[in-house]
Amino acid sequence: MSDQRKWPLISIVSLGIGISTIFIAGRSLAHAALRWRFLRKVNVIQNRLKEKLENPLPATTIVTRISEWEEVCSMLLRDCSEIPILGFDCEWVNFNGNTQPIALIQLASHQGICALVRVCCLSTLPETLKNILSNPKILKVGVATWEDASKLKKDFGLHLCGGFDVRHLILRHPKRVSLSARSGLSGLSEQLLGKALNKHYSVRCSDWEAENLSEVQVKYAAQDAIASVAICLKLIAETRLSDLNYRFWATSNMNEFYTSWAVTCAIPDTKFRMSSNHKFMGTTNSKGKKFTATKPNNSRAYAARKTALYDNCILQAPDGQQLCTCDYKKAMWYFAKGRGEVVCENPMTVRLNFEPSGRPSSEYDRYYLTDKVNKCVVCGQSESFLRKNIVPHEYRKHFPDHLKDHKSHDILLLCIECHTVCNSHENTVKNDLSLKCDAPIGTERDVKTKLDKRLSGVQKAANALILNRHAIPSDRVAVLEDIIKNYYEVENLTPEIMEMAKNLEVHVPNSDYVPHGLKVVRYFEQEHPGGLLALERLWREHFLQTMRPRHLPALWSVEHHRKPEEKWGNNKTSLSEPV
Repeated sequence: MSDQRKWPLISIVSLGIGISTIFIAGRSLAHAALRWRFLRKVNVIQNRLKEKLENPLPATTIVTRISEWEEVCSMLLRDCSEIPILGFDCEWVNFNGNTQPIALIQLASHQGICALVRVCCLSTLPETLKNILSNPKILKVGVATWEDASKLKKDFGLHLCGGFDVRHLILRHPKRVSLSARSGLSGLSEQLLGKALNKHYSVRCSDWEAENLSEVQVKYAAQDAIASVAICLKLIAETRLSDLNYRFWATSNMNEFYTSWAVTCAIPDTKFRMSSNHKFMGTTNSKGKKFTATKPNNSRAYAARKTALYDNCILQAPDGQQLCTCDYKKAMWYFAKGRGEVVCENPMTVRLNFEPSGRPSSEYDRYYLTDKVNKCVVCGQSESFLRKNIVPHEYRKHFPDHLKDHKSHDILLLCIECHTVCNSHENTVKNDLSLKCDAPIGTERDVKTKLDKRLSGVQKAANALILNRHAIPSDRVAVLEDIIKNYYEVENLTPEIMEMAKNLEVHVPNSDYVPHGLKVVRYFEQEHPGGLLALERLWREHFLQTMRPRHLPALWSVEHHRKPEEKWGNNKTSLSEPV
């Protein structure tokens, strides 16, 4: 090519490279500008909360009447429309070793608005307060929120949904804030916010039911709630800023920035437990309870699959029609039993030599004809995964056999991390079902056995006499002996009788016990207009909404059911009727 022809071509190429460079540089500058503006918003929130933490009193409302609550509630809800995260804590009084009902509930928004609700001064909890506490879309964050949630349930029968211990975020922090000695709220505040909180015993264990709270009490309570939301937002921001992509800078959506990661990757309504690699060193929470490292519970440990779940072998009818895909072991079973022959080895295909009881004939059956990929349906990880029952086993095991046998639509693969998060999200639905279906969880009605007070009294009397007879007054000894004599209907106590009384089984079967899962299934079967179909759909929709899976198998659907009019009858199926 002559030099005259080369130069125009070189000029065009150079011009193209120059324009591309300018475009890329301009786009990078635009991204940098958006990033700077977004970071400025984050810093504004952090600085505002630090100011409120130093002087919380001006923005704090002490609620002693319903009208006062409604006024501050509107401000909290307004702030939640921007960032639905509230700092949360509870205070109560311990008197003579007895725990009194919750006296104070603290809530604080990202704007530093703080409400100190003096529950002890109210005749009942306001409905709007109940709605906030039970709304899973509003995160209530703090330290030891599980304990506060348990207390709320015990005292008021209220299920806290969206309760979140900020220490879960620390374990996901890129720099892993040290928990060796400062894992309480005050320690985290000092490390992350540069502000140590007043945790002196005199205020921490003061009289929260007093007629009027002191200024020190008000400041203590407000700082706890404000510090909780400030720590949470800071941890989320620092974790997210390390891996954010352009779309977050472009939207500048603070709600999405703070909540999308927390709701998807965090663990709401779950008790915080330290792993063996992150031990507490005798730290205490705001209620004065001492935390210690928890030994791993091996019975609850996850064992990831070491082999693929889906072999995608094929079963064929005698005429060659594909019936379904299956694993290698099942395909070889038909061959070993002489009930089929191998017609292809890649993929492994076994043709049956008998007519199967049914053939695929509907859209429902197409799902079982497609190959499945061995990867997490949520994040796409291709190793170390577990099978996940989308409809939890505690409900599905009570379904009639014809609704669960040979049906794997609701069994999906998840990696260990996604499996853990998915399990934690189920608590919200279970709590809702427990209320809706009158199927309590964790109450006296939800245990297989219960303590027999008479038997317990006999056992305690025997233990007292065997271990401490010499230290018990004679008249009390006579009373304890009579308790044992009356139970065994004897006049004299022998060593054998005393030994039997000491080892007496004091727990008896609970005649009122009905498993939570069974009660829920019965409710949907007998009372819900959608029948068990509605329960299946509820869990599938919950899985999609909370986990946002990106790698679901082809044809997986919320509405996946076999001929509803045949499968469900009139939307209901009896547990006792044969099919």
